[in-house]
Amino acid sequence: GYYSLIPIFISCLYTFVIWKGDLKHICLTGAFVSVLWCYYNFVVGAYVAIIASVLEFISSMLEVIKLIKEPEKNV
Repeated sequence: GYYSLIPIFISCLYTFVIWKGDLKHICLTGAFVSVLWCYYNFVVGAYVAIIASVLEFISSMLEVIKLIKEPEKNV
């Protein structure tokens, strides 16, 4: 069904962002992708994988916060 397209979209999106190489965009995309993985894992019934996706989301958001605050340290 349509749910099988979600992993393909996620893989293409994440590969493109990593290819670009901007760390802030990689972290933001990682957070977005982890939300999509949570949704997909919920739909297909992979409830243990949801835990990993939530941890990935938290990790990505912590890195985004760190990157946002980093320029303030250099001033």
